[in-house]
Amino acid sequence: MLFLGTSKYGSDYDEYISERGGSSNAYTDMEDTNYYFGVMDGEGFEGALDRLGQFFISPLFNESSISSELLAVDSEYSNSLTSDNWRQFQLSKHLSNPNHPYSKFGCGNYFTLTSGGDRKVGLPSSGSSPRPSLLEFWERYYHASNFALCCMSRLPLPELEKAVIRSFGAVREKPSGWKRDSWGVEVPWGPSETGVVREYVPVKDIRKVSITFPIPALSDASTGARRVKPHRVISHLVGYEGSGSFREALVKEGWGKGVTAGVGTEGEGFCTFSVTVGLTTEGSNNTDEVVGLFWKWLKLIKDNREELKQYHEEQCKLADMFFTFASPSNPTDFVSHASEMLFKYPPNEILTGPSLMDPYDDDVYSAFLERLKPENAIITISDPSFPEEPPERRAFSAAGEWETEPYYEAPYRQSKLSPEALALANPSTPDPRLTMPAFNRFIPSDFDVIDEKTGSRVSASLLPPPPPPSSSPIIPKSFSLRPNFKVYHATTTSRYPSPKTACYIHLTSPLPYYSPVTMTLCRIFERVLKEDLNVRSYDASLAGASFNVGVHPNGFRIVASGFSEKLPELLKSVTKRINTLLTEMDSPTPPPALVKSFNIQAESLLIETQNFELDPPYEMASYNLRLLLEERVWHIDEYASALKSPSLTMRECASVVRSCVTGRVKVNTLTMGNVDEGEVRRIMEGVRDDVLGEQEGKPELNDNELPQFRSMQVPTEGEMKYLFNDTNPVYPIIYQEKVKGSEENCAVEYHLQAGCEDSLQIPGSFHLELLSHMAYTSAYATLRTKEQLGYVVSAFFRKTAGGGVGLSVAVQSRDKTPKEIQDRIEEWVKSFRKELSEMSASRLNAEALAVVAQLTEKDTKLSHSVGRAWGEIYAREGTGREPKWNRLEEIADVYRKREGNLKEELLERFDGWFVDKEKRRIAAAWVWGKGKEEGFEEWKGRDGVMSSREEVTRLKRGLKCLPNAGLL
Repeated sequence: MLFLGTSKYGSDYDEYISERGGSSNAYTDMEDTNYYFGVMDGEGFEGALDRLGQFFISPLFNESSISSELLAVDSEYSNSLTSDNWRQFQLSKHLSNPNHPYSKFGCGNYFTLTSGGDRKVGLPSSGSSPRPSLLEFWERYYHASNFALCCMSRLPLPELEKAVIRSFGAVREKPSGWKRDSWGVEVPWGPSETGVVREYVPVKDIRKVSITFPIPALSDASTGARRVKPHRVISHLVGYEGSGSFREALVKEGWGKGVTAGVGTEGEGFCTFSVTVGLTTEGSNNTDEVVGLFWKWLKLIKDNREELKQYHEEQCKLADMFFTFASPSNPTDFVSHASEMLFKYPPNEILTGPSLMDPYDDDVYSAFLERLKPENAIITISDPSFPEEPPERRAFSAAGEWETEPYYEAPYRQSKLSPEALALANPSTPDPRLTMPAFNRFIPSDFDVIDEKTGSRVSASLLPPPPPPSSSPIIPKSFSLRPNFKVYHATTTSRYPSPKTACYIHLTSPLPYYSPVTMTLCRIFERVLKEDLNVRSYDASLAGASFNVGVHPNGFRIVASGFSEKLPELLKSVTKRINTLLTEMDSPTPPPALVKSFNIQAESLLIETQNFELDPPYEMASYNLRLLLEERVWHIDEYASALKSPSLTMRECASVVRSCVTGRVKVNTLTMGNVDEGEVRRIMEGVRDDVLGEQEGKPELNDNELPQFRSMQVPTEGEMKYLFNDTNPVYPIIYQEKVKGSEENCAVEYHLQAGCEDSLQIPGSFHLELLSHMAYTSAYATLRTKEQLGYVVSAFFRKTAGGGVGLSVAVQSRDKTPKEIQDRIEEWVKSFRKELSEMSASRLNAEALAVVAQLTEKDTKLSHSVGRAWGEIYAREGTGREPKWNRLEEIADVYRKREGNLKEELLERFDGWFVDKEKRRIAAAWVWGKGKEEGFEEWKGRDGVMSSREEVTRLKRGLKCLPNAGLL
């Protein structure tokens, strides 16, 4: 409501922010709401600040706006009805202490907010307006005594202080007699709510066990936990993934896929510590063993109290290291976080307080560990096979009748832990599979950095101060280790004086995406490799050196980043293991543990693939539009069929992957950071030897063999008549689908294709960026705020394979059918055109400058520069052209060096791309929600409407592809 109008400024807040290249939002946490904005235009900061200040001085709370926002809240609620996260969160509230406010309905909907109103009837005919309650809430909580503000600006501090006083000085003091809310002795989970086991039926095929322990609030200074932070050490130990861990034992038994541990829900006077175990199908059949093993792991930790001090000191060392060498955070994220921390720490500790740890305190640890006991636990088991009873009664299972949570209709049952469960939760003997973690040998000790002038290594403190952040890209140098092995590298310590390095390695091959089977085998190998390396590399990841191996349609990619000292060792362990793992997989007698891992990863991938059909409708629409727009896309059903095939073997997997990574490949690498050319050469020679092996005699992969991915040219209305031999086909072209589950929302993604980067060239690319930037604000204001089509509304620049580009509009709605949504989108396109034609020159220039600011945003940390450089290298793959390091600057120069009339140029582009019926090229994806399926049948069979992937495939055979020259 505060975004929708104040007495001083009306409702121009979002528009003002957008014109200055910024963004704004707000979120409500358990007990606070956080409002934040960021603008690229420094001169616009004070105007934005003053507009934000009026939220807390003179909001309008117009009745008409209240009616529309009620629909928005109800849409958000309806969007989450099939979300397992939301359902379990509300179930936790539903089963908590009814005398504590945590037990209240968390999201809200039209019925609850209007005291029984019906959204289809509306106010005032049905229900009562919540405006009096809104005003009462604002009066009670929105005042200076309940308020914390953090600002970051280029203004000198005295001027920034004056700006804050001007904008927020009129925020009123607290009402007479006001006190911060306190719930006394009441807590969400007392003895009546704990010591229980709960069974929950998920919407998706999600199998897991969660063990939650209520603990005192970490913000409670009297416990000492806020400063000592025992939860960090216990989280580290419980969730440890290395040798001898709970997780490793679960994986070896074939029961588990992962373990997470840490602090969960937190509010005034309460907090939770939760452990979650992802289960395999076998694990869900052995929950007693899984939960019993957890209690043995916890007992081992408790029994080794003398080592806790050493683990604490290790975590303190890591906390100091990460704090000292932290990269700059996004300014908007920083002020949002800092304002929240002002409620928990004094101003001089808002940076150090959340990060650093006080010395070990045995009393604090004792109090924390005392809470981790079965009598204080809530054990939740999620299994899609519920409510079907297992063949044998389990100790950790709920008894009694199944019930339904009233707001999300989640099926569940709950009962107190049985004597058998309590016995398993209090083990008397250790388990030989479990051993305490070793202390971390990967913690770096060498933090010197390269002096780029001398080439010597020195303390970062001895280097000159780095220059101010720059929009100019760092241009890497390059050399070749052999034909088809290009190495890009850059030493960046003069700009980023940090002992960190990042490395990208891409092995390009046409084989991964050759068929759904080959892509599936590559994905399984990726998972098996990561699981295998996890035990070996887990300590390195804890010490700030991480890796990832991923398969892409055009090959495999290895990424490693972190502190420079240990990074080569980590990368070496990854590259060497690829080949030795392939050899083990190809053996006639592979290790049994490897066979088990292969089967588990294949099963896990199948479950994830099948769960895709239950994703939100707007995500399904986006995927289906890709099927329509891109030349070659394997369908999710084809992946599922491949995973179900009995011919999917480990040896076949090894054969395919070996060809993809050690066969005829093209290699591009990028290494940037605290590293010189000699070190880069040594690292890449190791990659060449470990992964590629002997290449003598193998013919090189030539450019004609490189994988090419292209976008289809969407047909015009005239071309559709020819394609379907019909004088009046449906237009735009549509691909429709029905939801598979109980989801009631419908969704549409409507794509206005502008062409491709090759045809648009630099000027067209800027014009499309500018139109997309303005379209987002306009579509949101019209389709969501004004017309209330649904909670999900967005307009955005969409890029497809091979450089296809256009403007997409995505909407998800509970009340409207896809046809009704599309009609509203098409009306918005017309109104947006009118908005552009009537836009003042000053506003258009402000919007253009905002886009220029976004395109030329300064890199403030190493990851920004690495990401930009790698993006340019990757974009040139297969084009035969060198990366265009200054591409974004050239696009921005279209405005900065313009000669013509910008509005005329935009309108000409807009009409040619989106309005002219002889030229425009439009495609849409429709998803029909439950209860509206008859609409699908009504449109099925019409010329221009695709209702199956087979129909899409036949259509694409008659379409042209867009050029894929990559000239930009």
